Amino acid sequence: MNVTLTLWALLVSGFSFAQEKKPLPPPGIEAYKCIYSKRYSDKARLQLYPFNDYQTIKLVSYRYHGDNLPIRKSQVIEDSLIEEVTLSKQDIIALTDVLYNNYTKGGLPPLKPLCSFAPRNAILFFDDKNSLREFLVICFHCSDYEKSSDQLNTGSDCTEKLEKLRKLFIEKGVKFGTDKNIERYPGETGICCD
Repeated sequence: MNVTLTLWALLVSGFSFAQEKKPLPPPGIEAYKCIYSKRYSDKARLQLYPFNDYQTIKLVSYRYHGDNLPIRKSQVIEDSLIEEVTLSKQDIIALTDVLYNNYTKGGLPPLKPLCSFAPRNAILFFDDKNSLREFLVICFHCSDYEKSSDQLNTGSDCTEKLEKLRKLFIEKGVKFGTDKNIERYPGETGICCD
């Protein structure tokens, strides 16, 4: 009888281990999720750098060619751009809302994904002489970005912020580089295994 009971207990415990279990999120992942709150008013957001210095802001797309970005010091190589949208004041307010009213519960910023950084989109900040002063290059495919300087304030890093930016790019008509199903566009070079 004890042998039968022992076999039955082993069978039941083996069955519970064989059931499919959902993987647990990495420890603390909840702390990285975006929390949206109107922490900053429209006026307060426009006082944050770089929005307080540069009124001409553009969303752009371009083909990826290794580290050869279409951005050089204070200018943009225009013929490298595929799409270019100059933001209105209302668009800038929407952009700052995504950047500054989405934040984390706390803790360290989320880990950067392990993938090839192939940015195809950027946010460009121009001065009153049409010279490029700051930029944020974005790879929506691997949810990563690089800033032109540490001064450029992009707000808190949270896991859904780049997805919200991607939707803003699409809403403003920038399609190139925002489709996560397209890993490589015709004419691109320098992406992994060329």
